[in-house]
Amino acid sequence: TLVLAVLIPAGALAAPAQPGVAAGSNYVAIAPTRVLDTRTPGSVPGIFSSHVAQELVLPASVVPAGATAITGNLTVTAQESKGFLYIGPAKANDPTSSNLNFPLGDDRANAITVQLSASRSVWITYAAPVLGPKAHVILDVTGYYAASGGATYNAIAPTRVLDTRTPG
Repeated sequence: TLVLAVLIPAGALAAPAQPGVAAGSNYVAIAPTRVLDTRTPGSVPGIFSSHVAQELVLPASVVPAGATAITGNLTVTAQESKGFLYIGPAKANDPTSSNLNFPLGDDRANAITVQLSASRSVWITYAAPVLGPKAHVILDVTGYYAASGGATYNAIAPTRVLDTRTPG
């Protein structure tokens, strides 16, 4: 039997203010709902070109007004190059962080939690090593955070609570 004890410094898990996220937002789980599939003809936005951010306004029937963030499943398929996907509340043609990394030819998905813009939208970017390649993107929403309903969630700054590389 392995027993793991983690010492968390006092105040490390306090809930600091998060820009754009209401303190104590409540989580509301929903049945997984597909809000984007670029393989579908006429989807808006369409297929993703490398380093061209595209905005996705989420339908009010899935994510109500007042929602501050969503949870979901982000998937890439039929990509023409290795790379990564970024999803966030602001446009980023050359994002400095990723939500999903993938090699060429590998359909891949990742669970996400992402803040929404004031217009209830997210921006998605496919970033490849060069300009030009394209990729299909799928997004299924599984829940959202709002001021009322659901279970209370308090966002905190990312905090490392365990690092096995640190001796003692």
